[in-house]
Amino acid sequence: MKVVLLGKRYEDRIFTLNILNVGETNVCSSYKERRGGAYNLVDANVDGIDFVPIIRGSKAAFVINDRASSARTSIVLNNEPSMYDSEDLKSLNDDCDWVHVSYIDDIEQYDVLLNIPHPISIDFCTVKPREEFIDIIKKAEIVFDSRERRFLYSNLRIATPIILHDENGTEIMQSGITTATIDMTPVDNLEVNGAGDVYAANFIKNYKIYGIIKAAKIAMSNTTKFLIERNP
Repeated sequence: MKVVLLGKRYEDRIFTLNILNVGETNVCSSYKERRGGAYNLVDANVDGIDFVPIIRGSKAAFVINDRASSARTSIVLNNEPSMYDSEDLKSLNDDCDWVHVSYIDDIEQYDVLLNIPHPISIDFCTVKPREEFIDIIKKAEIVFDSRERRFLYSNLRIATPIILHDENGTEIMQSGITTATIDMTPVDNLEVNGAGDVYAANFIKNYKIYGIIKAAKIAMSNTTKFLIERNP
């Protein structure tokens, strides 16, 4: 399966703390630099998928991982805008099976993506009103987002499945209502940066084979395993 990835190049600076005390001086237990954004899907090492990034624009991300709560907070700096044009679409040849955008609310000009001739999924990374993206949401086959941003979809009545995920599981929304909830037991003491992208990579692989519910279950399980192995 060939999946083209669209989005900005993220340069992540990741500060991991055993516990974050807001307003206090905090001691960093580890620091690392790595590529992020769409490259998190590449680095998820999902068997059976050939991820092909077509990256436009760049961003620096300063990420704070709080292991005590398995939560992350990021501060980003836009270095170069992400602008796609019709020439980029020409590279999406017939052997492309799927297109995934990380992240649609991070692309300054995405109108051309409405003409993509392949199945497309989109992910979000901010709290921008989702009504601003209603055209691309309607076009998408799947929308991924954090369950913390569920409130942004409360007024949307669209058929596109919205996959909301967090450490407690997955909630699936369609036409403004929850159609399924899949629970899981949270795992403590994890570095969770990029978890949503790893989830999306695993979901995309299994969606056409098993359908939305089983794909979500597999994505949850495989993402947890990936994070545990990454956090010895």
